[in-house]
Amino acid sequence: MNDFHPHSRPSFALRASGLVLAAALCASESDAQLRVSYGFGSNRYSVASPGTSPGGFALAPNGNLVLFDGTAIVERDRLGGFVRTLYSAAPTFGSFLRFSPDGSKLYFGESGAGNVLELAWPAGTSRLLANIDFNYDIGFDTQGVPYVTANPGFAGQVIFRVDPITGALDRIAALPGASGPIAFGAHGELYAMIVPGVFPPPAGAFSVVRYSAAQLQSAIGAGELGAAQTSPVLTGLDGGSSLALDGEARLLLTTGAALLAFADGGVPETLVSAGPGDYLGAFAFERGSTPFFRPLGDPSGGTVILTTTDFSTTYDAVEIAPSRARFGISAPNPVPPGPLSILLAGGRPHAPLILWIAQQRLSPELAIYTPRPFLLGCDPATLLVALPAQSNNVGDIVLQLEVPPGASGFASTWQGIYFDAQGPYASSEPFEILLQ
Repeated sequence: MNDFHPHSRPSFALRASGLVLAAALCASESDAQLRVSYGFGSNRYSVASPGTSPGGFALAPNGNLVLFDGTAIVERDRLGGFVRTLYSAAPTFGSFLRFSPDGSKLYFGESGAGNVLELAWPAGTSRLLANIDFNYDIGFDTQGVPYVTANPGFAGQVIFRVDPITGALDRIAALPGASGPIAFGAHGELYAMIVPGVFPPPAGAFSVVRYSAAQLQSAIGAGELGAAQTSPVLTGLDGGSSLALDGEARLLLTTGAALLAFADGGVPETLVSAGPGDYLGAFAFERGSTPFFRPLGDPSGGTVILTTTDFSTTYDAVEIAPSRARFGISAPNPVPPGPLSILLAGGRPHAPLILWIAQQRLSPELAIYTPRPFLLGCDPATLLVALPAQSNNVGDIVLQLEVPPGASGFASTWQGIYFDAQGPYASSEPFEILLQ
């Protein structure tokens, strides 16, 4: 890592095995851009050209992205590169794109004419499944049957069950206000958002409610559920554009200003905060082989692919994946004599930690339980120093070091151990520094 320019503020000196380290902990100000919670990393790239009007976004079975750009459904790779046009249409406002649970069909809703199309994947052949005035979102029950939420005639939100063969509509539920996103849980329960029907909406007027699978079954062909039959899940929200579940009964939702995670009985956690000009909209969740929210920072925990736009010149995808704080240095490694800057980035902001510096080469990490698990890669038996520190307002620490001549061949492993009043709770990735 060669491009950062820390401000020097010497605070202490440390001597270890003939190596003199004059170090400084430095603070930097947060820049005005999208912010990702500690414990997660991000990668942002453009997925639509300026002047287009994207509406609808999905993750394809092959791992690529699919979006409607105002006139066509296009497939793009995970760097935003164009792959192909799947479907062309007259200019319209896209509502949603969503793959069926088995990945064989792609459903596209548009709110101009109210059409809901079914496209075969990957062939792209299409048919009109249904026409639903001002459709907004689609979800699938445990049998793969589609449900669509809409605001027909601006008379309030209606959730329709759509026959997957004939396209026949069955009104399952009616909720007050405008239409909003929906998502199904693993046991067939349906999560829906109550959206205020006025603009601008009052603060805290959005909420998430739930119908059980048994309630939905009871309404098929036999009646219509209302707001009185819902169970409250989350209230006091300032927006709501997209809902999903992460496979561990944790609800993910975007409010425009943030991506939130919420488990029943818990407090919403902000995973991403929008910067100026960002509006956080539709997203997809790509499940990994381990839990998305896990204490050890395993990158196999899956990825949230989030869209953000300024409604004018940018429409970007932001991939959010589990990540641990990482070290970077301002010189080649092995490190020659002279000044050396070390950056530990990606930790919790304003967090106390201990910098472990051990006289050893990099070795496999061990899971330590205290009782919360964290990974330790520095052998305490070879510890040179345990240095107390605190991260700055963006979760970073910068140290200024001086590598003296004659220290050739000295190897050390560095690791940050984060702790609170209950003890250690996370660690950075270990990092080896070898002197020339």
